[in-house]
Amino acid sequence: MAKQGINLPFGWDTLFFIITVVGGGIFAYAKFENKVSGLETRMEEANSKIESLMSKHIEEEQARYASMQEEISWYQKELNLNPLSWGKKDK
Repeated sequence: MAKQGINLPFGWDTLFFIITVVGGGIFAYAKFENKVSGLETRMEEANSKIESLMSKHIEEEQARYASMQEEISWYQKELNLNPLSWGKKDK
């Protein structure tokens, strides 16, 4: 009676090695994809936080600028250093 089974042109140890290498490659690819997607998520969160902080900073700067403009106009009105306008009365 002839031997029944699978005849491979290479040995079982080579098949085991190929399966191990392919499985390791798939695992490494899945791990890499996980890491990249995690980085993308954190980058999106960081970008949204940066945008909110920038808008807050811009609003604060505009309020500070308006306050400074009010102070400058008050100083210009109260501390008139133009000698030609000293005789004029404020309307």
